[in-house]
Amino acid sequence: MCDGIKLVCNEAGEWEKYDDTWDITIHCRDEQENEKIRAILTNLNLSGWIATKDKLPEKFKTVLCWARDKTIAGGETYILGSQDNGCWFLKTYDIATQSYPVKDYEVVAWRELPEPYVEVEK
Repeated sequence: MCDGIKLVCNEAGEWEKYDDTWDITIHCRDEQENEKIRAILTNLNLSGWIATKDKLPEKFKTVLCWARDKTIAGGETYILGSQDNGCWFLKTYDIATQSYPVKDYEVVAWRELPEPYVEVEK
């Protein structure tokens, strides 16, 4: 990317050659495009988790939830659930695949379920 040698100061305060092998450059035509690209990159969600304060899944669609226990016991857990107008229903093993309205848990984030496993014959 550069014809000359670039030096950077490392965490120990020593200067070393900068390796730009894996750098990516995005060329923008103007400041407006630059700001738009920066906003897109800032809002990327590479983990797949979506905060419930930002967006809810489709009604009654089963998703993987990250839930926080609101009782004195505290704690956090993964659990399957769905929502209807912001009211979450979590699925438990105690009552098979039935779900119940959430009172003691706050669903903090959710993500789509992965595709089901398909065994490949060899």
